Amino acid sequence: MKFIPLYSIIEKMQYYNFGNFIRQKREKLKISLNSFALNCELDPATLSNFETSKSDILFMNIAKIPKGFDMSLGELITEYENSQKNK
Repeated sequence: MKFIPLYSIIEKMQYYNFGNFIRQKREKLKISLNSFALNCELDPATLSNFETSKSDILFMNIAKIPKGFDMSLGELITEYENSQKNK
């Protein structure tokens, strides 16, 4: 398994608009923003601002997002990276 520094993952996620990926995945599953934020233990405004690229999000909050999809952070990042390869 190849080790990738954390800062590199975050930099790539910002570059490829990770927030938009989260929003599209959430909407595809027909999960409301408020419900999803509650499941992730995030403030809906924080999540909305991240999804729409109005503000950055702390890594500790990024780590909470997979809970809303019932998956691990590694699984979510892998899915995100694969979605970027298919573009």
